[in-house]
Amino acid sequence: MSSKVIHIHSEKDLEDYLNTPDKLVILDWSASWCGPCVMIAPHYDTLSLEYPNAIFLHIDVEELRQCSERYFIRAMPTFMFFKNKTKVGEFKGADLNSLKRFIQENYTEATFSGKGNRLGGGGETQIKPSINQQEERPNPVLLKELLEMGFDQNKARKSLIETKNEGLDLAINWIMDNTVDEDEQDQNQEQKKDQEQNQDQNQDQQNQDQNQDQEQKKDQEQEDKQLQEEINKEIEQFQKESENPNQELSFEERQEIMNKRIQELRRKKAEQAKKKELEDEIKRREQGKKAAQSHELLEQTKREVAIAEKKKEKREKILEKQRILARIEQDKKERNAKWGKIKEEQKQEQESKPIIKQSYNESKIRFRLPNGQLITGDFKPTDTIYTLIEFLNQQPEIYGTQFILVDTVPPRRKFTAKDVTLTLSSAGLVPTGSLIVSKRN
Repeated sequence: MSSKVIHIHSEKDLEDYLNTPDKLVILDWSASWCGPCVMIAPHYDTLSLEYPNAIFLHIDVEELRQCSERYFIRAMPTFMFFKNKTKVGEFKGADLNSLKRFIQENYTEATFSGKGNRLGGGGETQIKPSINQQEERPNPVLLKELLEMGFDQNKARKSLIETKNEGLDLAINWIMDNTVDEDEQDQNQEQKKDQEQNQDQNQDQQNQDQNQDQEQKKDQEQEDKQLQEEINKEIEQFQKESENPNQELSFEERQEIMNKRIQELRRKKAEQAKKKELEDEIKRREQGKKAAQSHELLEQTKREVAIAEKKKEKREKILEKQRILARIEQDKKERNAKWGKIKEEQKQEQESKPIIKQSYNESKIRFRLPNGQLITGDFKPTDTIYTLIEFLNQQPEIYGTQFILVDTVPPRRKFTAKDVTLTLSSAGLVPTGSLIVSKRN
């Protein structure tokens, strides 16, 4: 949960915030081991967002012990309210209604007056986008199609930028892939958050144990001091009795009595210290148990809420993916149907056009001779295969050689003696042709 609560770590920081003019400053004095403090902390965070013109401070009494003593903090949590360095309210306990009431009674909204001035005093300057900025703009046509398909605008824009506007399908695939990555990132962030919370709990427990050890040490020093004062009183009393000449007891007898008194005093003090230590231990365990139960209840509530929100979010994502896939499939069908209709119209248009046969007055034939040489001749479409043979017989390279003609265009037809009356037009050698002259074995 986001929060605007400021955690104070020094008395100087606290004084600086209290000197803020015309703003309500709220002080939350609490401790990490305090169950009620833990319970009201999330509500305190929420209020810091609802009242942006107020300053919400948090002070740990264990961290700033001297500062808390100077403000006479005797119970946690304690809430204090200051305005212009003057205290305007205070109450103790985790009472959310009282907290809201005190804030509402003393809170004031931010006000602004006067006319704004334009920096520089000149007219508006238009900044032309750089070439890189122009390249990173999404294609408006593709963006419109993605938005019509139900995609989020930010994801649609980013997908087109990342895929460099290369196509609708690439942008959709990018969105689907990154949606899965976001789910994994959310899970990793949730696990990391749980680990941080566990570390914070362990640190709080260590701080609590350390504070208790310091308090026990203080109590023990105080008890030792009281015992030493009582022993000193016994010694003074013994000295006075020794100086009195009317005493019937001897010095040794009085010294023995004094030693017995001191031993009895020490025994009673030891018993009292043991009894107090036992009572403190029982009290500490009860407080720790209550705090642990409160903390566990709070954590359980948080886990249940997080699980419910996670399930809801997962269901919504599944429904969104199904809806997107259905929309993509429908869009493909519409595009295919539209393209099929266009092709059908083109086919009908071509069929409706009259077929115009083109006539040619000459045909250019290229011959590849057996030695690899290329020669070309011009003929009429009405000339026959025999005309080509006569043309080749006049070539000195193959004069007196028997040969056959093979068409280079599949199916590579061979022209034999029975084809000599075939016209070039009928043989498919108009307006051009390519023949191989092959020696006959």
